[in-house]
Amino acid sequence: MRFAYSKQYSPPALILPIPFRNLGSFDALTHESKVDTGADMTAIPVQLKTRLGLKPYTRRRSKGALDLEYVTMPTFLLEYSLDGSEYVELEVLTTARPYVLLGRDVLKGLVLIADGPKQFFEIKKSAS
Repeated sequence: MRFAYSKQYSPPALILPIPFRNLGSFDALTHESKVDTGADMTAIPVQLKTRLGLKPYTRRRSKGALDLEYVTMPTFLLEYSLDGSEYVELEVLTTARPYVLLGRDVLKGLVLIADGPKQFFEIKKSAS
């Protein structure tokens, strides 16, 4: 899949639409997702968690990039799809940001090629 960099951010960002749904549901909500190679775990907006009706799964210690201390936060289980057909289960945190932060827990299974000068990126599932 090939996407243009989003110029809504400065500098332009790697943004892609990803459908998310509650476990076992057929009703997915597509949400703007920002590739974040610095994030260990994917984080979804609190509003998306509420709209999907997600319930707490467990708790994890977490620290944002600008936070000084770790905090214990609830996690949630959901499903996402990169190609719109196959859904994969994922444990996520929540964020106050209006977009999803797509972390290395998802990115580890993908091939990502970013061409900054040409302002596009490609993302696909790894062959292995």
